[in-house]
Amino acid sequence: MNINNFKNKINPVIFERGENYYFDNAVVDLQGTENGQWFALVEGSYADDYEVDIKINSDGEIQKYYCNCPYDGAICKHVVAVLLKIKDEKQITGTEVKNKKEAWKEIADNVPENELREFIKKYAAKNSDFRNDLTVRFSEYSNSDTGDIYRHTVQNIFFSAGGKYGFIDYNHIYTAMRQIDSLLYNAEDLIKEKKHKEAFRIVSAIAPECINNIENIDDSNGECGGAIYRSFELVSKILKLSDDETFKNEVFEWIFEQAQNKNYNDYGCGDELEPLLIEACDNRHKINIVHEFIDKKLKQTESRDDWSGNYQKTKYLKHKVKLYNISDETKKADKIIYDNINLTDFRKIIVDRKINDKNYKEAVNLIEEGIKIATKDNLSGITIQWKETLLKIYQELKDIKNIKKYAEELFFSGWNDMSYYKILKEIWKPEDKEIEKLLKKNPKQGNYYYSLPVSVANIYIEEKMWDRLFELVKQNPRINTLLTYTQYLKELYPSELIKLFKTAIEKFADKNTGRSAYKDIVDYLYKMSEIKDAKDEAKNIMHGLLDKYKNRPAMKDEFMKSSFYKK
Repeated sequence: MNINNFKNKINPVIFERGENYYFDNAVVDLQGTENGQWFALVEGSYADDYEVDIKINSDGEIQKYYCNCPYDGAICKHVVAVLLKIKDEKQITGTEVKNKKEAWKEIADNVPENELREFIKKYAAKNSDFRNDLTVRFSEYSNSDTGDIYRHTVQNIFFSAGGKYGFIDYNHIYTAMRQIDSLLYNAEDLIKEKKHKEAFRIVSAIAPECINNIENIDDSNGECGGAIYRSFELVSKILKLSDDETFKNEVFEWIFEQAQNKNYNDYGCGDELEPLLIEACDNRHKINIVHEFIDKKLKQTESRDDWSGNYQKTKYLKHKVKLYNISDETKKADKIIYDNINLTDFRKIIVDRKINDKNYKEAVNLIEEGIKIATKDNLSGITIQWKETLLKIYQELKDIKNIKKYAEELFFSGWNDMSYYKILKEIWKPEDKEIEKLLKKNPKQGNYYYSLPVSVANIYIEEKMWDRLFELVKQNPRINTLLTYTQYLKELYPSELIKLFKTAIEKFADKNTGRSAYKDIVDYLYKMSEIKDAKDEAKNIMHGLLDKYKNRPAMKDEFMKSSFYKK
């Protein structure tokens, strides 16, 4: 994404909102540095101001961006507003970037070094965020054990962000994670410089401190969990690149220690940590240690016969298979696979082997037995996967009867995958009118999102049966249906679709309140306005809703931000 064309990469609604913020001069205190780092405050709709950080390289490429607002999407309106402000503030000519020279930059360039050092010490003593930033950026210049420095730094980051009660809410997690991200970027740079030990000191401090603090964090945006995953990824990279056996043993011991911490599993990080433990097994001693660890985990699954228990059992048995293959003990690995054929993952391994050997008869028998097990356990997703494998086998065998059978079943399975329909079209004879026969077999019900049979609608789209598609939409005029199918029908049925949108939006407004719902209504009106001659009606709908719901100030606030609002 480039500063010159980023508009094309952003949701039009979000871009328009960001553009409104920009034109309203909501971006205040924009500051840029020579290395392409930009900082700004954006005045929010209410009391809060939002902090935005953006990094842009010399080619104008937007390398990263952060905003501490609670928006869950890919990029928020505050970032858009700041990007527009940056584009307005700077000139890019080739790779040359020129920023306006601020007074504080001149001071930083000219102040005597000893005075600057003294100022930094005093300011860091009073400001914990600055102190943490300073430590993160310049820890390599410390004479202390850097491992302790990083660990204490991460602890301080969480402590500073925790506030009076020690809990980091959604609006403040950004401050903490921005500093931790800086540490992770430092680790990545150190790896590139082949300073593997120092990089490891960083990531080996981040992962355990993040997992120790995660229960006191609103991590609904996944940033803290993401930092743990990134730490594990960097440990994996370090293991691959380092040839220092003593150091690799240290890394293994650290991974093994982390694997003992059940909190990683409780917060969904264990599935990344345990494979890393196996990856670190480069000798018999380590392999034996991990086998013993896995055997203890397997023992814990013996009393559990539910889905979760089977999942855990499968996971740890697969770890043992991988360990046996690492140590070239393939017979032991195969014994686990065949002894546990009733577990789907191991049955799949055996089925794949049969297919590779072109032993299709045995593969089909194994799959049919697998379907019975999955049906008994009410695992519809596994049943579909088995049927997909059967379809591939019968395509290989050119068995038309079974191709038709399983392609039809999969087409109507609820996945709405048109690839199965296209498989059917390839074997149909035109004179047999198979499309009409298939339509008669369709399930009449919709799903939780659509009130119409989506598979039928997809056939109408594929065959360009627009009159039938419109009738289907007209019979099921929910807002989600209109949002999906208007793109195919707006040229043929503009006035009818406008009426359907009006009714659907008014019903939605009647049943839904809250700022999020009002934002949705604005989005629906934008979608409706794509229909020919619909913009005036969209304005009328908006003002009609404001007249009807005079006691909804948040609705008016959201509507005023749109281009449809007219005083």
